[in-house]
Amino acid sequence: MAGAAVASVLAVVLRFPELLLLAAALGVPLVVGVGSMCRRPRIDLTLDVTPAEVSRRDEARLTVEVRNAGRLTTPALTIGLPSRPQAGFGAPVRLAAGESAQRTTDVHPDRRGYVSFGPVEVAQVDALNLVRRSHRPTFREDPVLVRPRRKPVVVPTSGRAGPEDRIEGRVRIDGGVTSASLRPYVPGDDIRRIHWLASARRPDGSLLMREQVVPLEPSVDVLLDTRCPVGSGEEPFEVAVDAAASIVDSAVRARLAHSLRTTGDAESRVRHYVDFLTFVEREPEGSGPDGRLASCIHRFARDRRGTAAGGVLAVLTPHPTGSADETAMRHAARSFETVLLIRFHEDPALPPGLRRVGPCWALDAGSLDAAVRGWNRIITATAGPRR
Repeated sequence: MAGAAVASVLAVVLRFPELLLLAAALGVPLVVGVGSMCRRPRIDLTLDVTPAEVSRRDEARLTVEVRNAGRLTTPALTIGLPSRPQAGFGAPVRLAAGESAQRTTDVHPDRRGYVSFGPVEVAQVDALNLVRRSHRPTFREDPVLVRPRRKPVVVPTSGRAGPEDRIEGRVRIDGGVTSASLRPYVPGDDIRRIHWLASARRPDGSLLMREQVVPLEPSVDVLLDTRCPVGSGEEPFEVAVDAAASIVDSAVRARLAHSLRTTGDAESRVRHYVDFLTFVEREPEGSGPDGRLASCIHRFARDRRGTAAGGVLAVLTPHPTGSADETAMRHAARSFETVLLIRFHEDPALPPGLRRVGPCWALDAGSLDAAVRGWNRIITATAGPRR
């Protein structure tokens, strides 16, 4: 186009008719290309992702099917995804009437929930690749369901032994109650605890009572911080959700008592924790810190009041904590065998930092792998390993 314009100007200024012919020769392909772009082809687009359910950042296969619904052959068409500029769909394709073609690419969704990969951008290119016209036609797509990433972690095998567990003699667990050694009957004892078989063997006919205690079963409680401070990115929160899913999933597989809560006062049901974490969202920007994390930690400790200390409390947060949060952790250590705070930061290249906060542990992690390694190290040292 520039060459045709320059040749026309020179033909007028220098009065060379030959230059007019050159300008016309240069302009004809451009005119033909523009004319071919005036007709928009009728095409049908379908997007399909397999598998229909993946974990975050796992590989999925995206297939785009293009079908020519018109009566004429389409110009050369190239396909692109504005949401995935790096996704390549190969060379342009021409479609005869009724013909269809498929283009595939690998995608790695990094957001949870139902994720769509549209819209699709279709570009028409003329035969000489001089003119390009893009548009976004309507398309059909079934969104893919993206779950949090889950990795196996070490879970506790036992709670801390309280004073009532230190009873001399033979111990067995039956129906959630520990039967310890026998003792003579004392007036006022519950007759339902009389060991009749052992009493029948007594030569003096005295009664024997079962010493029973409720054993401390291992448990895992998870607190997910959903607050969003100003200027924070999305990735630390997403990794915190992945860590929560990994811990709870391992507890479920080991059949341990567990609970999952957020600072937004949401609590998941035992059987639906994956759905809960798939759709949990951050609070609006600027919602922290406001003291709610410390309040939620205190609430966990209050719920265990009156019982011997045992189990693990994991606090997962995407931003720095304050002195009130650390004070709440020390208070919770009276009710839990292990209290672990994991803070997720923006830079995954930074090495994880592990430190003691009084009787508790604090871990800085930039990735799920770093959090899993720190968790396994602490649980193995404090509550006994079981995978």
